[in-house]
Amino acid sequence: MSRLRWAWQLLGVALAGGAGLLVDVSVLWILAVELDVPRAAAAATSYAVSGVVVFLLNRSVFGARGGDVARHGRRFLALFAFNLVVTTLLVPLLAGGFDGALSPDASLLLAKAITVLGLLLGNTVLYRTWVFTGAATADGGER
Repeated sequence: MSRLRWAWQLLGVALAGGAGLLVDVSVLWILAVELDVPRAAAAATSYAVSGVVVFLLNRSVFGARGGDVARHGRRFLALFAFNLVVTTLLVPLLAGGFDGALSPDASLLLAKAITVLGLLLGNTVLYRTWVFTGAATADGGER
């Protein structure tokens, strides 16, 4: 794969994640604040809606508009679950390594940023090589 294509896909994944975050926060606000939905239900709903947005945007980034949507969805969910486990384990571990050198708040944020950057790179590779494989490409061909 060319470096330019890799860079565009990496940027696309980052933008899809950013859009997902905006959708998550917006839907959460609307449900919890404007519509007085209980916070737990609002948080779960907004997170699920943002996951669908990220999935659809990433399908577009990787030219997977055709193909087996159900298979792509299952693989996306499996990768999402893996990312959740990695984040749950890695953020506290990394933050603990920065304790003493940084404030606890700064340690936590730096650990989260490092984890997100690592997952961004890994997810981009896995989207390309596993999650969205076997899809029709934008030019009508098959990958």
